[in-house]
Parts: sequence; C-alpha cells; structure tokens
Amino acid sequence: MTGLSDLLQKCFHKENEQNRRKLKQLERALGNFSNEEQSLIYYRYYKGMNSKDTGLMLGISRPRVEKIERRVKDRLKRLQR
Repeated sequence: MTGLSDLLQKCFHKENEQNRRKLKQLERALGNFSNEEQSLIYYRYYKGMNSKDTGLMLGISRPRVEKIERRVKDRLKRLQR
C-alpha cells in the first residue's frame, strides 16, 4: 500500500543509521501482514480514521477492527525485543 511507505518515511524522517534500520525492519514486518491488516493500518494511522469508520471501509465490524489492531500491535511489539 503506497500510503504506508509514506507514513513510515514521515515517522523516521531523521537521517541516521538507527532510524534506517528500524524503518527497514518495520517495512519487512508490514510486508508479512495480510492485506486486511495493512489496510487497517493505513486507515487507522495514515488516514486517522476511528475504528467504526475503518470497519465500514473494510466491511468488518468495529470489534473485529479492534481485534485485528491488537494483533498487529502485538506483532510489532515482538519485533522490538
């Protein structure tokens, strides 16, 4: 998803080796996420939509959005270890 790459670049705008490594690690992780997970990240964090509106865009319920979001966050947290 194009917007995710732009978002990642904004998050790691400082030019230093540590940020470049983190960005590459995050890009690899996001590449392993399903299309649904990537779309959820895009709508929630790039577009700033709430869970309800994200669910409408994805055709899923708000509780399902929140469940997927928790799963995504857990996976990203494990990467930091």
